[in-house]
Amino acid sequence: GCSDGVGTVPVEGTVTLDGAPLAAVYLTLAPMDATIKGPFTGKTDEQGHFSLGPLDDAGGGVPPGSHQLALTTSSSENAGMEDAVAPPERVPRDARVRVLEVPEGGVADLKLELSSK
Repeated sequence: GCSDGVGTVPVEGTVTLDGAPLAAVYLTLAPMDATIKGPFTGKTDEQGHFSLGPLDDAGGGVPPGSHQLALTTSSSENAGMEDAVAPPERVPRDARVRVLEVPEGGVADLKLELSSK
């Protein structure tokens, strides 16, 4: 059920660092169109695979259009707990934010190939 009139399309893919899958990468997609409420999020698994969707609907897809995509590994689900330690940042600085154009048909195999060199 989508009540805001904006259809969503699937966006899935993989994140690699120097050719190896990068697990536990948090992806945050922020629509550049202010009328679309975001953000949309995802997290990579052990194979580096992710599927983006609304905060309350993991993998539920995103609206087509221009978005700002942020990647980080130093986010923590335990943020806010006093003894929470954020994991180290493994995403290279110049790869942490990019513009992502989501086509009408969605993206089935988005390859985010990061390099630490």
